Amino acid sequence: MKFFQSPVTLVKVLKEAFPLWRRVEKRSSAWAFGKEGEAAYQAADTPEKKLQFFLASHIKDLECEMADVNAKIKKDNSPCDMEAYCSSEICGKILSMENQTLSQEDFVLLLDTANKHLNNFFTELAEQYQRLKKEDLYYLSLVIIDLSDKQISSLFGVAYNSIRVRRNKICEILGINVKKLNYFLSTKFK
Repeated sequence: MKFFQSPVTLVKVLKEAFPLWRRVEKRSSAWAFGKEGEAAYQAADTPEKKLQFFLASHIKDLECEMADVNAKIKKDNSPCDMEAYCSSEICGKILSMENQTLSQEDFVLLLDTANKHLNNFFTELAEQYQRLKKEDLYYLSLVIIDLSDKQISSLFGVAYNSIRVRRNKICEILGINVKKLNYFLSTKFK
């Protein structure tokens, strides 16, 4: 068994697998292996072969779980490229605008660009904090390029006070102090 790098690993798998195998013996093997696996399990003519089949199946499941975890770790460790986001075409356009309102298409492009360069940060934030609206994410994507609330209110085409209310609401949803919003965002991209 080349899967196991040490006897300790084998013992751990066996300790975890044996109680499961006993449950398989008590229940239908279809419960553990599905219809295809059940036929192979039933074809095993000795308890040793059944255990061997079960362990092989369990190891395969563990390898799949490990592959999923490794993929998540790789995704989580991929770098956020704040510089690429800030120098993107849409951010350049926004930074050069004075007293103009952004179109809905520009806001969507801004959020897509932010997700592309910042490791899907806003998508994950929206999933974690489901009370956040799209406009809240647009606001946050403008905050991280160091725009003031006054500049953001101009881009949204709303009064400055409306943006302050939005900022307070976002901070309430995130569970942070209003003065800590920029710090909260900056810690996510280091």
